[in-house]
Amino acid sequence: FPLEQNARDQKIASIYEGTNGIQALDLVVRKFNTKKGQLLKVLEEELNWFDHRSPESELAGWVAEWESYRTLMLESIASLKKIGEEQGKDGYILYSVNMLDLMGDVLCCFYLLKQAESAQQKWETLLMGATSQAELLEENEEAQFYWNKLRTTEFYVWSVLPRALSNAKTIKNANLAPLNAFL
Repeated sequence: FPLEQNARDQKIASIYEGTNGIQALDLVVRKFNTKKGQLLKVLEEELNWFDHRSPESELAGWVAEWESYRTLMLESIASLKKIGEEQGKDGYILYSVNMLDLMGDVLCCFYLLKQAESAQQKWETLLMGATSQAELLEENEEAQFYWNKLRTTEFYVWSVLPRALSNAKTIKNANLAPLNAFL
């Protein structure tokens, strides 16, 4: 029934939004400051994984694109920490969901790229023994899996990751007008 479905969907949306807000607050208020920022240092070290590798073919372009977003994310973290230092927890709270979304997009892409590196190697191995790419994809489920893993990563890099730009810009702008509202 449409009315019941709408009511159910609206309730789910409020739970989802509340959960995001709670997770975002935990991220920027607690995790950013735990052990004097050690968790962020560990994360940054992990994100340097591609610095010691040389991805080939189309993967190289994807990693290069992702690296610019990694830098943007790290700059945004520094900006938000500065806001938090100047404004206290209220400054963190204001942009916590933007930071959660930004980090989610960048980190998701990182893990897709790591998987794509492995998929690329396996795909190329399978392709060497095939008469044609089209025939391989038509007949081999394993080849389809690796091919699809690569296409998913390609889509994410060029179509999902760019939304991180708006979250980074919002954080960088640091408009604190809501903190100056009279209530």
